[in-house]
Amino acid sequence: PAAFTRPDLLVYWTAGPISFKDNLPDDAVLLGAFTGSALLVPAEHAKAPGTLILYSLADGEIVDISKPILLQ
Repeated sequence: PAAFTRPDLLVYWTAGPISFKDNLPDDAVLLGAFTGSALLVPAEHAKAPGTLILYSLADGEIVDISKPILLQ
């Protein structure tokens, strides 16, 4: 929904599932701003299942976490 989109959302990728929602994992890789355009996951990180994380820079918190996925 339109109310979900915020100008400060960042997208991160992390290997495997994460079990907490308080802070970004140390191995999280910044993919870019959540703008609706394609984001590239570096090849070395896309070889195994991982999780996408939406992070609000203004609020300093995780907004949402995907289920573990394998990118192709």
